[in-house]
Parts: sequence; structure tokens; C-alpha cells
Amino acid sequence: MTFYKMHTEDMKQYHELDANATLDTYYQLAEMEQNAGKMKTVAEESFLYAQIKSMIEDNYDLGKVEEIYEIFGGYINKSFGVYTVKDGERHTWFFRKYMRHKDLNELMMEHKLLLHARANGFTKGAAPIPGRDGSTYYATEQKMEDGFYETWYFAVYEFIKGYDTYDWINNDLPAKTYESIAVLYAELHNAVRDLDPGPYARAEGSCNVLMTEFPVDFRRYLTSYEERGYNNCFSQFFEEQQGYIKEMCQKAIIPADDFNQLPICPLQCDFHPANVKYDEDGIVTGIFDFDWAKMDVRIFELGLGMTYCFSSWNFESDGDLKLNDIINFMTVYNNRLAELNGLTTFTDLEKKYFFEALLMGTLYLVRWASEACYKDISLNPYEYLYYMQHEIRVLKWIESHEDEIREATMNIFDYINV
Repeated sequence: MTFYKMHTEDMKQYHELDANATLDTYYQLAEMEQNAGKMKTVAEESFLYAQIKSMIEDNYDLGKVEEIYEIFGGYINKSFGVYTVKDGERHTWFFRKYMRHKDLNELMMEHKLLLHARANGFTKGAAPIPGRDGSTYYATEQKMEDGFYETWYFAVYEFIKGYDTYDWINNDLPAKTYESIAVLYAELHNAVRDLDPGPYARAEGSCNVLMTEFPVDFRRYLTSYEERGYNNCFSQFFEEQQGYIKEMCQKAIIPADDFNQLPICPLQCDFHPANVKYDEDGIVTGIFDFDWAKMDVRIFELGLGMTYCFSSWNFESDGDLKLNDIINFMTVYNNRLAELNGLTTFTDLEKKYFFEALLMGTLYLVRWASEACYKDISLNPYEYLYYMQHEIRVLKWIESHEDEIREATMNIFDYINV
């Protein structure tokens, strides 16, 4: 090969950076990234402030918006506390921006349930506030990242006083607090027992139907994980558990003739300690988050609630159910219904199939965790592995204590039923 001297005076020479110069560049880029993130957050918050202010002042007779605060803790919708001023008086409201692609039928089911409960004297639910034209929700077209517009729904609710003391994992509540929740749910179910939702419903089948659908849904989620590169500790564990989950779904199914005789009731369907507010003494002040509301058999609500409320998250006992606490809760619930003398207390069939309801409630949470990752593969797989492992442990505890659960529910409920 021949060497030629280049005319380098007309060229740009590249230089290798030494370690310190490279590190300085890294720090500069990190600072730029941090500043860009801050600017993005400010822009999003400014947009939401303007959107919320406009939705309230343009559609409601609630006065001028004074302050807006985001409320954290939810996984699906965005929630805000809002102060308005009208005629010199300050008022507090709960504002919800519903999830993307929210089903309007489900939204209306939620609103009908809450308004019906209020009309029947239930005051511990945050009723939706009608706007100037009487509507309990409003919509706007929002420009998305791809330049196209999508419809988003909003609503204003009463603001429930009290404290967000617990979350759905921090569920080690005092007995008096759980007893006040039991009374709350008895009063709620009684108040909505005769609700006619009309054409509005949640877009899912009954809990019995779900048990036949879940194995197919879960296989579809796994296929989607693989196709989109979501191969991680969560997806691998979920794959390993498919045989057992399918077995538990089959075990949870209630024979159709008996299922069709179980009492049906409007359900909140997201029954856990984080969806309730409390006073300083730990007594319930109100309940919220009804956007999963549906018509289904009553014991499904209770099976879901009991696995949420009384499954241990402690390392040594993770997944164990506190059966004595469950029986005490159900006793208080049943006794309050007897006092109200409206909605029936527990029937013999509900006692018979409460074991299945516990399985269904736990499998519902298996669906929640797996569906969340199906819808958003950016979710932290370690976080959802933690949830999934817990729910599998709960299923195994329920399965291994079947005789104990069946005997406890039959004996206790026979004693208190009126």
C-alpha cells in the first residue's frame, strides 16, 4: 500500500476523548436529561391544570377554580382534589379524568349506582355532581402523540372527608376498623339492592363465566408478552403457573343451576382498604372508586373483599388468610343486613359456595396483574411478580384449607342468620 500525505488543512480531525473528558460529557448529558424531564413534567401539569379548570368552569356551576392537587395511589385513572370559590365560599371537589378508552357504559353504570345509593339514604359514597345541563360526565377531544384526537371523559364528585390511611397491601387493620367496613358494605348493598341499571353494564361476564374465560385470556396474554419481547421474571413465573391456575379456575366454577339461584346485587367490585377513607379513630367515613362496578352475585364481592383484606403480606406468612377475621367480618355484615331488613341475609347457597367465591376473588386479582402487564409492557416485572406470587400463595392456602373454610362458613352463618 502507498502512503499519501493528505491535505488535512481542509479536513476536520477527530480526537479521542480521555477518561475525564468523557466523564464530563456524561455529566452534562445527565443534567440535560434531568432538565428535559423536569420541563416535560411542568408541561404536562400545566396542560392538566388548564384542562381541569376549563372542564369545571365551562360545564359546572361550582364557581372559579382556585387550587388543584393530584391524588396519588390509583393504577388506572387520574384523580384530583380541587378547591373552588363561589359567592365568597370555598368548596372541595373530587375530579376524575378517566382512563384512556374508557367504556361509557361502564361509566354510566358507576354513576347510576352511586346516585341510586344516595337516593336510598346511603351517604358514604361520593355521588357524581351534575353539570349545568344535568349531565354527570363530560367529554373532550384531546390531541394524542400521533396527531390524532381521542375522546376523554371527566366527572366531578363530592369529596369524601377523612384520611387515606391504608393501601391494599398495608391491610393489617384494627378489628373495629374492619367491622366498620363490614357495616359500610352491608349498608351499600342494601341501598342499591333494587337498582335497575338499564342498558348500562360493565363489559365482562359474571364471575362464573370469567372462570371459563380466564385460562384462554391468560394464554393470550402470554402470547402477547412473547410477541412484544416482554420476557422476564414475571412472564416466566406466570407461564409456569398456567396449569395450576387453570385447575383453580375449574375448581371455582359453581354449578349453573345453583349459580342462577344466588342473590344478585350491584357490586363495587374493587373491595379493599385503600378505597375507603377513615377518621382519626379508624372508623369509616366513606367509600370511593366505583369504576369497576357491575351486576353479579353478591358473594363474589365478598370473596374478592376477603382475599384483599385478610391475606397476609408478611414474609413469614405471605398468602395465608386470616380465617377468623373473615368470619368476624361476615358476621358483622350479616347482622347489619338483618337490622336493615331489606336485602336478604346470607342464604344457604351462599354459605355453601363461599369457598368458591374466595377462589374467584383471588383469581380476579391474578387477572388484574396479568392484564396490567398485557396492556402496558413498560410495567416493572419485579413489582408484578411480587403481586402474582402473593396471589398464587393465596390460592394454595385456600385450596389446602377447603374443609376448614366450608365448615367455618356453614357453622357461623347458621348461628347468626335470621
